[in-house]
Amino acid sequence: ADIVRRAIAADPGRMWTVGNLAEELRTSARTLQRRLKAERNSVAKLLVVTRLNAASAMLGTTDATLAEIGYACGFSDQSHFTREFKKHTGATPSTFRSEFAA
Repeated sequence: ADIVRRAIAADPGRMWTVGNLAEELRTSARTLQRRLKAERNSVAKLLVVTRLNAASAMLGTTDATLAEIGYACGFSDQSHFTREFKKHTGATPSTFRSEFAA
């Protein structure tokens, strides 16, 4: 899972799939899925968590708009970004920024 997280974090805006992640890690898609399942994880979970971590960092350190941050982190639009962010953190991106910005 750590290797997958690092790959995603290097380019969170990329349209990652199981196939291209497996290719990047030089393994088969099925082997990647089995290994993640053994760790009670999945590509989908790792994508969301890693992208939200990248977004949190950007919210605290840049003055980029929410739409720009969402796009840079691989979310289809600002409302998708806001929904996922709030679902996982309990706060909207703008609230998070105003409370935790450096």
